[in-house]
Amino acid sequence: MLEKSSSLIFLNYLTSVFDRLGESILLIGVEPQETYRLLLANDAFWQDTGHQRDQIGKSIEEIVDAESYGLLKRRYKKVITSKRATEYTEWYTVPAGRQAYEVKLAPILNAVGECVQIAAITRNVTELYNLRTQVQDLRRRLYTSKNH
Repeated sequence: MLEKSSSLIFLNYLTSVFDRLGESILLIGVEPQETYRLLLANDAFWQDTGHQRDQIGKSIEEIVDAESYGLLKRRYKKVITSKRATEYTEWYTVPAGRQAYEVKLAPILNAVGECVQIAAITRNVTELYNLRTQVQDLRRRLYTSKNH
């Protein structure tokens, strides 16, 4: 019983630490037939995306729109087959709207080297990408006005 109690204390500690981070942290279960399940998410994920806490335990396909699921599924497959972490930036439609995220995915392997879970850390970079677009537009307008 002590071991179970100390495991629960450790899990509560980790959850507390993860909830204080600005990045979204997720744990995705890898199941047969390319099923991916949301096992854990920190407060930043709920606040940033607008997803609801009752989505824990649901498949990713049930949680996100079809376009986002197609993108995620491709990324998950890459991590599973390569057994290596990957980083990318992608636009996703979430309940809070269309958002750009820097994403880091890392496979979690079992004792025989199979990927059983995927750890995900995401940072919302929508504002940065919107600012870049505005700067590019401004540069184009300035360049066009100088040449006319």
